Amino acid sequence: MRKTFFATSFVILSTFAQCLHGQDSIKVLLEGVYDADQKARDNMEKLIEKYGIDSPQVDSMKTIMLRSDSLNEEFMKSFLEEHGFLSRSKVGEKGVQAEFLVIQHSGNLDFQKKWLPEIWRLAGIGELPNEMAAMLDDRVRLRTGPKQLCGTQFKWNPDNNEWQLEDIEDPKNVNKRRLELGMETIEEYINSFKKSEQ
Repeated sequence: MRKTFFATSFVILSTFAQCLHGQDSIKVLLEGVYDADQKARDNMEKLIEKYGIDSPQVDSMKTIMLRSDSLNEEFMKSFLEEHGFLSRSKVGEKGVQAEFLVIQHSGNLDFQKKWLPEIWRLAGIGELPNEMAAMLDDRVRLRTGPKQLCGTQFKWNPDNNEWQLEDIEDPKNVNKRRLELGMETIEEYINSFKKSEQ
């Protein structure tokens, strides 16, 4: 049943995309992708809070979420090849976040690496937040080496059942790098993350 649901959803989304004309329609489509991405993660958070991160309910939801991410990626690859990575001035904040989140949540490293330079370019001209570029940059670095640069990525520690920051390259200068990008300090970021997980 889940396979049928996902397959039907993808066909509908793809067909809708082919019928789109104009920037406003594209914006609406991307906003729908954003809502779907965040709904899956909101459901995951609720199940973790209710049953615990190692529960079968969370495992089941994780499978659903990963499948959803895979379908979003399949769609976004085609979308980006046709339209490119559309800027904030064209599709709005939510539309840009949709494009970014699908790439950020992708399990395909080549896909992430392909669009990272363009995301940095758009951040450099103010068309998307620097924090987005830093987050994807850190994720790519952690997938290709041992450390991140801006300290945006956490991992779950099963020993103490807490999220902990992934290792940072040159940690003494991390706040300098973050402030140059207009981001909050690493201490403020950690506190904000912990509050969001309470």
